[in-house]
Amino acid sequence: MRVEFSLGARGDLIAIFDYLRPRNPRAARRIVSELEKRCRSLSRSPKRGAPVISRRGVPLRRLVVGQYLIFYEVTDEKVFINAVVHGARDYEPLVELRISAGKDD
Repeated sequence: MRVEFSLGARGDLIAIFDYLRPRNPRAARRIVSELEKRCRSLSRSPKRGAPVISRRGVPLRRLVVGQYLIFYEVTDEKVFINAVVHGARDYEPLVELRISAGKDD
């Protein structure tokens, strides 16, 4: 199964890197690399994360990776990464906005 990132999720990873880089460039690279790796690992076991809400019968799932949350959907063909956010962030409005806007970020 293939993994596809929304534009918003790609932007999230860039924002995480940009936030961490001034403090510790090595850690920024390691953390973003690990988040991408965990996203891609969903191709092997896509239903690992807990379902949170449903849109058109497709549950949005949440996978916890350290202090970060990965929100994604699983269809017959792919895993679609909607958002990657820090757990302390007020992520609910962001996730609601992204899923209500559909997959055309």
